[in-house]
Amino acid sequence: MGKIGKINDAVESLSRVLAINPSYDTVRAFRGMHLASLGLYTLAVQDYDEAIRMNSDDAASIFNRAEAYSRLEKFDLCVRDLDAYLKLEPDDTDAIKLRDKMNRRQNRKRRREMGDD
Repeated sequence: MGKIGKINDAVESLSRVLAINPSYDTVRAFRGMHLASLGLYTLAVQDYDEAIRMNSDDAASIFNRAEAYSRLEKFDLCVRDLDAYLKLEPDDTDAIKLRDKMNRRQNRKRRREMGDD
């Protein structure tokens, strides 16, 4: 079985656990990570949303949702999440760099949409 097959199996197993206990935020976050690794970013965001709703201090899910938003080119939401993450983890230099990069991308996207680029 290849890597994708193992990830699919993990998603199925995590889904079975959530069918029994939908309020298990850690399982929700792990399923989101596996969905993201399959490129299913919209579904991953939904799982991260639920994990964060259940545990608003879940820094890992906030960061992972930011990464998913970046892949979906929703740079404004990505930056918002990175700002929230950095309130919880202010010394994470990788997150600071990513936020700066996403701010630049967001500004370029706005200029393109306005026809200024």
